[in-house]
Amino acid sequence: MVSRIKNIFYFFIFLFLNITAHNLTAKSGQTVKVISLAPSNTLLINELHAQNDLIGISRFCQEFNKNPKSKVVGDFSSYNQEEIIKLKPDYILLVQGQERLQESLNKITLIPFKVVLLPNSQLKNISQNIIKIGTITNQQTLAQNKAKLFDSALNELKSILKNTNKPKVFFCIWCRPLITPGKNSFLADIIDTCGGTNIGDSFNRDYAVINSEFLIKQNPDFILLGKDINVNDLITPDLKDYIKAFKLKQVVNYPQNKYLDYPCLKTIKGMYYLALKLHPDLKDKLNKWYVKYSNF
Repeated sequence: MVSRIKNIFYFFIFLFLNITAHNLTAKSGQTVKVISLAPSNTLLINELHAQNDLIGISRFCQEFNKNPKSKVVGDFSSYNQEEIIKLKPDYILLVQGQERLQESLNKITLIPFKVVLLPNSQLKNISQNIIKIGTITNQQTLAQNKAKLFDSALNELKSILKNTNKPKVFFCIWCRPLITPGKNSFLADIIDTCGGTNIGDSFNRDYAVINSEFLIKQNPDFILLGKDINVNDLITPDLKDYIKAFKLKQVVNYPQNKYLDYPCLKTIKGMYYLALKLHPDLKDKLNKWYVKYSNF
């Protein structure tokens, strides 16, 4: 009798373990359905080779999208609720600045999905975000490795540039009106890490509108023009005659493939470009650094 009871007990234990193992296997093999409404998140998904999970994107993500089956379901400030409900996502990924979208999306109760808003005001957020997305897309190991490598790249770059003079930098995001990164923008963090001083650090916000008087007073050593900005739109008699960057001929457009627009792992390419422009005397060290970390 005791032996029979033991056999029944072991049978149920065996059955429980098999059912549990089956469920775990099924769960790990399931495809996660993700919508990204910000290019930086889409780029991070690509860097984790998880593009097949990407079922929906914003129209600003189209140039980076690697999944032809992904549907455009919105932009930075709006979304198509009907399309999102049809797609039945598990997650919708947003970034800092899309808080209103987050609030609105959380009111959709017809399907269960999680809205995840990722911070993007500092370079360290990039490694944190890829780990978060790696957890969502079941790419934890790859995400951890890439995050560790990215953090190492930042630390080594800071070490290379730690004893250098920091020229003043005006990153012209737009010229009419003049817009530059404020203290809370990841672009300000990039300038600082690349051995420069951001002239917009006195503004405690993401981006700031400035005027010619402020620019002349700051007198930057270097001007970096954002994409689609022509230097002729910026040059006026008062600027050209009084700003050091024009006299030193240190006014450049950064190449559009340098990924300074969106915080992702490939931002390393843009940082190499900027650091080299600001500190050409460290070319050999910067080249070795870039070769080591250019595979992002």
